[in-house]
Amino acid sequence: LVEGSIEAVNLSNNHTYDYGPIGLQDTLKALEANSVSYFGAEHKYITELQGISFGFLGYSIWNEDSALKEKIKGDIEDLRSQGAEIIVMNAHWGIEKDYWPNDTQKNMAHFAIDNGVDLVIGHHPHVVQSIEKYNDKYIFYSLANFAFGGNSNPSDKDTMIVQVKYNFTDDKLENYGVKVIPTRVS
Repeated sequence: LVEGSIEAVNLSNNHTYDYGPIGLQDTLKALEANSVSYFGAEHKYITELQGISFGFLGYSIWNEDSALKEKIKGDIEDLRSQGAEIIVMNAHWGIEKDYWPNDTQKNMAHFAIDNGVDLVIGHHPHVVQSIEKYNDKYIFYSLANFAFGGNSNPSDKDTMIVQVKYNFTDDKLENYGVKVIPTRVS
Protein backbone atom coordinates (compact mmCIF):
# COMPACT_ATOMS: atom_id res chain seq x y z
CA LEU A 1 0.00 0.00 0.00
CA VAL A 2 2.77 2.42 0.93
CA GLU A 3 4.67 1.77 -2.31
CA GLY A 4 1.45 2.46 -4.23
CA SER A 5 0.99 5.85 -2.47
CA ILE A 6 -2.18 4.68 -0.70
CA GLU A 7 -2.90 7.13 2.12
CA ALA A 8 -6.14 5.69 3.53
CA VAL A 9 -8.23 2.55 3.11
CA ASN A 10 -11.84 1.53 3.71
CA LEU A 11 -12.13 -1.46 6.05
CA SER A 12 -15.83 -2.16 5.45
CA ASN A 13 -16.45 -5.16 3.23
CA ASN A 14 -17.76 -8.69 3.46
CA HIS A 15 -14.26 -10.04 4.27
CA THR A 16 -13.43 -7.67 7.15
CA TYR A 17 -13.92 -10.37 9.78
CA ASP A 18 -12.76 -13.43 7.78
CA TYR A 19 -10.08 -13.96 10.43
CA GLY A 20 -12.20 -12.73 13.32
CA PRO A 21 -11.62 -9.70 15.55
CA ILE A 22 -7.95 -10.65 15.95
CA GLY A 23 -7.47 -10.52 12.18
CA LEU A 24 -8.97 -7.04 12.05
CA GLN A 25 -6.77 -5.90 14.96
CA ASP A 26 -3.71 -7.27 13.12
CA THR A 27 -4.77 -5.31 10.03
CA LEU A 28 -5.17 -2.10 12.05
CA LYS A 29 -1.72 -2.57 13.62
CA ALA A 30 -0.13 -3.15 10.21
CA LEU A 31 -1.81 -0.06 8.76
CA GLU A 32 -0.78 2.09 11.73
CA ALA A 33 2.81 0.79 11.60
CA ASN A 34 2.97 1.93 7.98
CA SER A 35 1.15 5.26 8.51
CA VAL A 36 -1.84 4.25 6.36
CA SER A 37 -5.05 5.76 7.70
CA TYR A 38 -8.36 3.90 7.67
CA PHE A 39 -12.11 4.29 7.94
CA GLY A 40 -15.12 1.97 7.92
CA ALA A 41 -15.75 -0.90 10.35
CA GLU A 42 -16.75 1.64 13.03
CA HIS A 43 -13.95 4.10 12.16
CA LYS A 44 -14.12 7.56 10.61
CA TYR A 45 -11.26 9.47 9.00
CA ILE A 46 -10.68 13.20 8.58
CA THR A 47 -7.78 14.73 6.73
CA GLU A 48 -6.88 18.16 5.46
CA LEU A 49 -5.95 18.67 1.83
CA GLN A 50 -4.82 22.14 0.74
CA GLY A 51 -6.61 23.70 3.71
CA ILE A 52 -9.91 21.87 3.19
CA SER A 53 -11.12 19.22 5.64
CA PHE A 54 -12.31 15.93 4.09
CA GLY A 55 -14.18 13.27 6.05
CA PHE A 56 -14.42 9.62 4.99
CA LEU A 57 -16.98 6.98 5.95
CA GLY A 58 -17.20 3.33 4.96
CA TYR A 59 -20.03 0.81 5.26
CA SER A 60 -21.10 -2.61 4.12
CA ILE A 61 -24.68 -2.08 2.96
CA TRP A 62 -26.85 -5.09 2.16
CA ASN A 63 -30.32 -3.70 2.96
CA GLU A 64 -32.12 -0.51 3.96
CA ASP A 65 -31.86 -1.11 7.68
CA SER A 66 -33.22 1.78 9.77
CA ALA A 67 -30.47 1.35 12.38
CA LEU A 68 -27.82 1.67 9.65
CA LYS A 69 -29.55 4.78 8.31
CA GLU A 70 -29.43 6.34 11.78
CA LYS A 71 -25.74 5.41 12.09
CA ILE A 72 -24.93 6.96 8.72
CA LYS A 73 -26.84 10.11 9.62
CA GLY A 74 -25.07 10.33 13.01
CA ASP A 75 -21.64 9.72 11.46
CA ILE A 76 -22.24 12.51 8.93
CA GLU A 77 -23.27 14.88 11.72
CA ASP A 78 -20.18 13.86 13.73
CA LEU A 79 -17.81 14.56 10.82
CA ARG A 80 -19.49 17.93 10.16
CA SER A 81 -19.16 18.84 13.84
CA GLN A 82 -15.44 18.07 13.54
CA GLY A 83 -15.16 20.50 10.64
CA ALA A 84 -15.39 18.20 7.61
CA GLU A 85 -16.25 20.36 4.62
CA ILE A 86 -16.48 17.48 2.12
CA ILE A 87 -17.71 13.99 3.12
CA VAL A 88 -17.00 10.94 0.99
CA MET A 89 -18.84 7.68 1.64
CA ASN A 90 -17.47 4.34 0.46
CA ALA A 91 -20.16 1.68 0.19
CA HIS A 92 -19.50 -2.04 -0.16
CA TRP A 93 -22.80 -3.17 -1.65
CA GLY A 94 -24.65 -4.61 -4.60
CA ILE A 95 -24.84 -8.00 -6.26
CA GLU A 96 -21.68 -9.58 -7.63
CA LYS A 97 -21.40 -9.44 -11.44
CA ASP A 98 -24.63 -7.43 -11.73
CA TYR A 99 -24.07 -4.45 -14.05
CA TRP A 100 -26.95 -2.41 -12.62
CA PRO A 101 -27.30 -0.99 -9.11
CA ASN A 102 -30.19 -2.44 -7.15
CA ASP A 103 -32.86 -0.51 -5.25
CA THR A 104 -30.96 -0.77 -1.95
CA GLN A 105 -27.87 0.82 -3.50
CA LYS A 106 -29.90 3.64 -5.06
CA ASN A 107 -32.01 4.33 -1.99
CA MET A 108 -29.07 4.27 0.44
CA ALA A 109 -26.95 6.49 -1.82
CA HIS A 110 -29.79 9.00 -2.08
CA PHE A 111 -30.31 8.83 1.69
CA ALA A 112 -26.62 9.53 2.33
CA ILE A 113 -26.58 12.52 -0.03
CA ASP A 114 -29.86 13.85 1.38
CA ASN A 115 -28.19 13.78 4.80
CA GLY A 116 -24.96 15.53 3.82
CA VAL A 117 -22.62 13.18 1.94
CA ASP A 118 -20.90 14.90 -1.00
CA LEU A 119 -19.64 11.88 -2.96
CA VAL A 120 -20.55 8.17 -2.92
CA ILE A 121 -18.12 5.55 -4.19
CA GLY A 122 -19.31 1.96 -4.37
CA HIS A 123 -17.67 -1.41 -4.79
CA HIS A 124 -18.35 -5.13 -4.44
CA PRO A 125 -20.05 -6.22 -7.69
CA HIS A 126 -16.61 -6.77 -9.37
CA VAL A 127 -17.98 -5.06 -12.50
CA VAL A 128 -18.52 -1.42 -13.45
CA GLN A 129 -21.96 -0.10 -12.60
CA SER A 130 -23.61 3.18 -13.55
CA ILE A 131 -22.77 6.69 -12.48
CA GLU A 132 -25.55 8.97 -11.25
CA LYS A 133 -25.69 12.68 -10.53
CA TYR A 134 -28.23 13.15 -7.74
CA ASN A 135 -28.91 16.55 -6.15
CA ASP A 136 -25.72 17.82 -7.83
CA LYS A 137 -23.62 15.09 -6.14
CA TYR A 138 -22.09 12.06 -7.82
CA ILE A 139 -22.68 8.39 -7.08
CA PHE A 140 -20.31 5.83 -8.57
CA TYR A 141 -22.23 2.64 -7.86
CA SER A 142 -19.30 0.28 -8.56
CA LEU A 143 -15.76 0.95 -9.72
CA ALA A 144 -15.23 -2.79 -10.38
CA ASN A 145 -11.86 -4.48 -9.76
CA PHE A 146 -8.88 -2.18 -9.91
CA ALA A 147 -6.86 -4.51 -7.73
CA PHE A 148 -8.29 -7.79 -6.47
CA GLY A 149 -6.23 -10.62 -5.05
CA GLY A 150 -9.16 -13.04 -5.07
CA ASN A 151 -9.02 -13.68 -8.81
CA SER A 152 -5.93 -13.26 -10.97
CA ASN A 153 -7.95 -13.41 -14.20
CA PRO A 154 -11.41 -11.85 -13.75
CA SER A 155 -13.87 -12.44 -16.58
CA ASP A 156 -14.64 -8.71 -16.80
CA LYS A 157 -11.46 -6.64 -16.77
CA ASP A 158 -13.12 -3.21 -17.12
CA THR A 159 -12.67 -0.77 -14.25
CA MET A 160 -12.20 2.97 -13.78
CA ILE A 161 -10.24 5.58 -11.91
CA VAL A 162 -12.31 8.49 -10.60
CA GLN A 163 -10.77 11.89 -9.94
CA VAL A 164 -12.78 14.63 -8.24
CA LYS A 165 -11.44 18.14 -7.86
CA TYR A 166 -13.26 20.51 -5.50
CA ASN A 167 -12.71 24.24 -6.03
CA PHE A 168 -13.05 26.53 -3.02
CA THR A 169 -12.97 30.32 -2.86
CA ASP A 170 -12.73 31.94 0.57
CA ASP A 171 -13.52 28.60 2.27
CA LYS A 172 -16.72 28.22 0.19
CA LEU A 173 -17.22 25.45 -2.35
CA GLU A 174 -17.55 27.16 -5.72
CA ASN A 175 -17.72 24.12 -8.00
CA TYR A 176 -16.14 20.78 -8.68
CA GLY A 177 -15.06 18.67 -11.59
CA VAL A 178 -15.18 14.92 -12.15
CA LYS A 179 -12.88 12.95 -14.41
CA VAL A 180 -13.40 9.24 -15.13
CA ILE A 181 -10.46 7.34 -16.56
CA PRO A 182 -11.55 4.05 -18.16
CA THR A 183 -9.11 1.28 -17.30
CA ARG A 184 -8.68 -2.45 -17.90
CA VAL A 185 -7.02 -4.87 -15.51
CA SER A 186 -4.22 -6.86 -17.16
